[in-house]
Amino acid sequence: MAAAAASKINSSLAAAALLMITVLVVTIGCANGQEGAGGCAGDMQGVIVECARFVQKTGPVADPSPQCCSALKTLDIPCLCSRIPPELTAIVDMNKVFHVASVCAIHLPAGTKCGAFAVPPAAA
Repeated sequence: MAAAAASKINSSLAAAALLMITVLVVTIGCANGQEGAGGCAGDMQGVIVECARFVQKTGPVADPSPQCCSALKTLDIPCLCSRIPPELTAIVDMNKVFHVASVCAIHLPAGTKCGAFAVPPAAA
């Protein structure tokens, strides 16, 4: 029971942290005269709600839900990658982000910069 409650709290914290990052990205974009999530198109709220649990630092790597993939496919990923603040790495595991993108059939060429991270080469 306590483990389930702790897991729910961790998921809520991850979602709240992603929401704060989204607000930061939107604020930066608006300050630069852009609209939306830092000027990037897509359903950021849907991604936060559906995908946060798959990219948080805690827990194992897990395949995303179909709802997460659907939400991710609305985003301009290269645009968002160019606007990821360094603070994101404190709460989000970028390797999990790349895993989720891969499972959702979102192709990011190896070497693409996403914040301070580069997309790793595909496993042979």
